[in-house]
Amino acid sequence: MPEIRKIKIRSKKRVETGVIQFNEDWPGIFMRGDQCGYFSMQLKSIKKSIEKGEQVGLLEKSTLDTLIGLFSESRI
Repeated sequence: MPEIRKIKIRSKKRVETGVIQFNEDWPGIFMRGDQCGYFSMQLKSIKKSIEKGEQVGLLEKSTLDTLIGLFSESRI
């Protein structure tokens, strides 16, 4: 299991899922733990559908669109 890097922030504001950039480093994606569980479940469902040759449902397509959007936003 990868090491969990803990970073303290001064703001009391909750960090939401989205693009985040530390100093001058490249922007990346931060994903809240509760959303990681949801996305993981949906990706497993998509993989299972593909393996069975079934069509992917609307909910799964929406999940893919959300993830693609997140990753696209982090490009510079």
